[in-house]
Amino acid sequence: GKTMEQQIGLSHLLDYAQDVINQSTDSILYGKDVNTHLLREAAEKGDEAALKVFEYLGRVLGEAMVSVIRV
Repeated sequence: GKTMEQQIGLSHLLDYAQDVINQSTDSILYGKDVNTHLLREAAEKGDEAALKVFEYLGRVLGEAMVSVIRV
């Protein structure tokens, strides 16, 4: 399996976000190099691709927390 850093680290998150944005031609971020500030701003404006990234991050963080609690 992957380490927590590999699953939820900034590098992985930005790679995942860039993949999602590159596939979302209707995203306000389409064609841009994604960073955390742009991603947050787009999510605040209701951009579906940006929101998908935050949903993914929330799910992975939740799973990580459950794993820690079980230990």
